[in-house]
Amino acid sequence: ISTAMIITSALIEGVTLFAVIICLLAVL
Repeated sequence: ISTAMIITSALIEGVTLFAVIICLLAVL
């Protein structure tokens, strides 16, 4: 596994988590 793939997957996870938090805040 290359470093670029690790960084990309980490960014995708971060963006997904951020989106989930925004949705939760919007619901509340």
